[in-house]
Amino acid sequence: MSERVVILGGGISGLAAGYQLLRRDPEAEFFIFERSPHVGGLCRSVAGDGFTFDHTGHLLHLRTKQGRRFFLELLGDELTEHERNAWIYSKGAFTRYPFQCHTYGLPADVVTECLVGFLRARGEPAGEDESFYDWINRQFGSGIARHFMIPYNQKLWKTHPRDMTTEWLDRFIPRPSLEEVIRGAVSNDPTTLGYNATFFYPRSGGIAILPRTLARALSGRIELEKQASAVRCRSREVEFADGSRVGYDRLISTIPLPELVEMIEDVPKNLLAAARELRWVSVLNINFGIARPHLSDRHWIYVPEDRFSFYRVGFPGSFSSSMAPEGTSSIYTEISYLPDDPPDEGAAVHKAREDLVAMGILRPDDQILTTVVLRLPYAYVVFDRRRRPAVEAIRRFTSGHSIDLLGRFGAWTYASMEDCSNDAERLVERLFSPAG
Repeated sequence: MSERVVILGGGISGLAAGYQLLRRDPEAEFFIFERSPHVGGLCRSVAGDGFTFDHTGHLLHLRTKQGRRFFLELLGDELTEHERNAWIYSKGAFTRYPFQCHTYGLPADVVTECLVGFLRARGEPAGEDESFYDWINRQFGSGIARHFMIPYNQKLWKTHPRDMTTEWLDRFIPRPSLEEVIRGAVSNDPTTLGYNATFFYPRSGGIAILPRTLARALSGRIELEKQASAVRCRSREVEFADGSRVGYDRLISTIPLPELVEMIEDVPKNLLAAARELRWVSVLNINFGIARPHLSDRHWIYVPEDRFSFYRVGFPGSFSSSMAPEGTSSIYTEISYLPDDPPDEGAAVHKAREDLVAMGILRPDDQILTTVVLRLPYAYVVFDRRRRPAVEAIRRFTSGHSIDLLGRFGAWTYASMEDCSNDAERLVERLFSPAG
């Protein structure tokens, strides 16, 4: 391929695209520009006081041959495979995940409501243009909807499921059989259901080993602390905050789509309006290092109730013993918020600790050895009814100007790390094809 390719963003998507370009053609002319001092994007880890914390839970769920081949070839023996041990905390009880087939341990009236609702919902036809709320009730019934699906998703997305579409669901929310629902109501059977029934995680170093390994293979082709400030489609040129410029034949953008549109010179007003319709949630990730070993053998816990500040809590030491010094443990919590309504850090840390004690995870006298607070300005794309037409309009424009959109926030979609690497591979294959 003789084209010069410029990649904006050094997260997993941008690095995977560069890796695939290099794999296809060692002489390919491409450059990756990342605005932060580090590669990885959200796929990063911080270390201090002997603890390692990821920017929230980042686990490799490898469900495709393509993704499994890529990551296992890249990291090999550095990865360990785990069987998921995920739970839910609600009604004062810990129950297994997924909720829809593990109601055993909940109050009898809740179990009954969930079972009856599931039975009544079976066979209901899909409505036209149904909302996420309608889909939940049709798939699982009113009981499961009321006691978990609605409160959890509203807490995570900061959006009522009535205002969300179903196009993102795909494999992410498993629907059990009637037998599984009944068995999970009368016994504590650890059924493995869902897209993340197993996952891989690095033996040491946290998830940051993944972008670091990719970056080593791309030595000399990555520039850090390089903030793009303008994209000139007519001259095919990117300008950076430091005043420098670089030309391109093909631009791959993995930066958040609203930011890309804002920096395109002479972009049509309707596209600016479309970009401003896009919504997302941010995450405050509060991590604690605890002076007590073996805090939990669980991997993570979903927390649907509003009385608790976080929607999920996890235990890095259950992924790898290297994440905390001997004789200690660590916890991460995730609090979602709308970008224009960020929580106060100090108050959030205090409330998170209180909530962990209320759940019985921490003891009141547990010593906190370290607290690390991380903010993820972009965490999840909100799939409301405005998203699809806005993204389609923007994509029509960018594809006509030699700009490819890639990644969770670049393409404005719901994508795992595996999805990002697979999409990068498909994009590079297209660029090398005769019609590319």
